[in-house]
This record gives sequence, structure tokens and C-alpha cells, in this order.
Amino acid sequence: NAQLDTAQKKFGDSSLLLDGTGDYISIPTSTEFGFGTGAVTLECYVRPAVVSGTQVILDTRTSAPEVSLLLKLDGTGIKVDVNGSDVISGGTLAANTWYHIALTHDNNAGETRFFINGELMSMSDNIQTFDFDWGATNQGQPATIRIGDGSEGNPDRGKFKGYIDEFRIFKGEAKW
Repeated sequence: NAQLDTAQKKFGDSSLLLDGTGDYISIPTSTEFGFGTGAVTLECYVRPAVVSGTQVILDTRTSAPEVSLLLKLDGTGIKVDVNGSDVISGGTLAANTWYHIALTHDNNAGETRFFINGELMSMSDNIQTFDFDWGATNQGQPATIRIGDGSEGNPDRGKFKGYIDEFRIFKGEAKW
């Protein structure tokens, strides 16, 4: 029962409302969502209704663990998980407040950067040079995008409760 709602929005007339009980958005599998080693930017605005437990914002994995991307709230912080390991974490979020979240990878510099509200999180913690290959084909399978819930078999499968707006992916471009 994911729905567009006009009560809260960052831009436009509405935003995605998820109640945390079973609703999410699933975009069918596509090789376009296997980001591989190239440049990519993922960004969105989130307004969590609660900041406790695990809440998945984005999962590109077919199953877990997998060398693909999982972006999640963990209590008041945000974590980026690749292949079952939290590789980036940061921020302190409050309930019922809008936040801009951006994750970029610059394949030329070999760096992955994580931003909240346009500010780079701690330099030492959040410019990462780990091996970057977010599932060119997700272990031979085209990738799926799930917004608001994790993939089947994901131990961090908590459903997101709140609003998500302006979710965008820029494949081939590392903004910020």
C-alpha cells in the first residue's frame, strides 16, 4: 500500500509515503541497475517517521549478502552496506525532519563519498577507497531496485516508515 501523499513533500505536489508495515516500491530487474565499477550518484530526500531499528531506504541486491548496494537507517544513523559489510556510516537523523542523502562514486579517483544535506560526512570515515563493484550484473542476474524494504533473504530487511521524495540515480556521473 505504498502511496503518493500530499501531506509532506520536498518538491512538487507529493512524496512517497511508506507506513513501515509492508509497503515498498520495487522496480523490475534491469542491467541498468548493475552499477559495476563506473561513476554513479544515488540521491533522495528522506523524512523518517521514527529513528529506531533498521529501516531500508534502498536495496539493489537480489539476495543477501551480495556485492551490491544497501542503504539503510540504523537507529539515528545511516549506513551503506556492500556484500554484507557496513562500509560507510554517519549522520544523526531526527524523526519528522527532511534530509538530503547522496552517495557518489567517482571511478577516476576511486572514491565513494557520502553526504547528508550537502555536507560530506567525516573525511576520514566517508571517503572510501574500498574495492568498488556494485554488482555489474548482481552475480549474473540483472539488478532490482527496492525502495523502502530490503531484498529477500536480507537480514537487515527493516521496512522504512516515513516519506521519500526525489529519488534519483545518475549512472555514469559522480555529482557533488
